[in-house]
Amino acid sequence: MPNGDTILQPLMQQKAERERSLNRARQQKRKGLVAARFGKIVPIHMLEETKARLEMIAEKTAISRKEQNAAEKRSAVIAELVNQYYIDNILSRKHKNSELAYNVYNQIWQSNFDGKPTDMIARELNNAGIDIPYFDNQSGKIVVESGKWKKDDIETFSNSAFVIKMIESNEQNVKKNAK
Repeated sequence: MPNGDTILQPLMQQKAERERSLNRARQQKRKGLVAARFGKIVPIHMLEETKARLEMIAEKTAISRKEQNAAEKRSAVIAELVNQYYIDNILSRKHKNSELAYNVYNQIWQSNFDGKPTDMIARELNNAGIDIPYFDNQSGKIVVESGKWKKDDIETFSNSAFVIKMIESNEQNVKKNAK
């Protein structure tokens, strides 16, 4: 008659294999979700000190507050830093509305970095009398309107990728109309 160990051993192996299979499936799903949100996974090698600085930046950066785990935070922060560098050093801003959008983005970014809530940022912009640059989808240009800043406006200008698209489109379409 078989003892308890010989009966349990195949069952334990089956259970362990099922758990490994479920973990693989879960990890694949997670990779797919991360890839859909941030793009293809790219390994980034860095010193431990640099990783620690990245974590400090993640804690201070507004966009990372929406992310759920450390990998998503790091990805969002790296993307944000790349976009900020692009906006500050590469992106052309020859038109006055592009320059206004850039200046508003910087002011909102600094306020987000300082930890100010969106309603306070909107109030400060309203008190300063700063016009609101909007993106007109039909013309592809930035139009400026006087009005009251709202939380949605602050959130729009907190998205560096959108600000880049807005300024690039404006610069391209202003050039087209000038010819």
